[in-house]
Amino acid sequence: MLGMVSFGFIADLIGINKAGMLSALLSVVGVTLMTFYSSDDLTTQFLMYSIFFGLFGLGVGGEYPLTAAGAAQHHHDTMAEAQAEDTAQRQIRILVCLPVFMSLEYNILPAIVPKLLQWCMQA
Repeated sequence: MLGMVSFGFIADLIGINKAGMLSALLSVVGVTLMTFYSSDDLTTQFLMYSIFFGLFGLGVGGEYPLTAAGAAQHHHDTMAEAQAEDTAQRQIRILVCLPVFMSLEYNILPAIVPKLLQWCMQA
């Protein structure tokens, strides 16, 4: 809840995109610190994990209001415009995901996948 409220105010001050980057940065920093922190003292370990998890929670909590605000700003005036954009986005997602799934299913060499993704993005 603290992340939701605080990132609403932060987005008003610095903008939705910059607040989104800050939110993602807090999440990554919190998880990274939790991953690599080590201590023999259980009290210290509990305290540090609580702080790191708090950073992670602030970042994740901030994602929701920023995503909702971004979605509210990105609307179309007519249903036809929305459907046209949705169709275009689906085609791009299929072209991007298809090579990845093919490489997993049919054991295509991983070296081929980046070239296929590059080709799909140019199409």
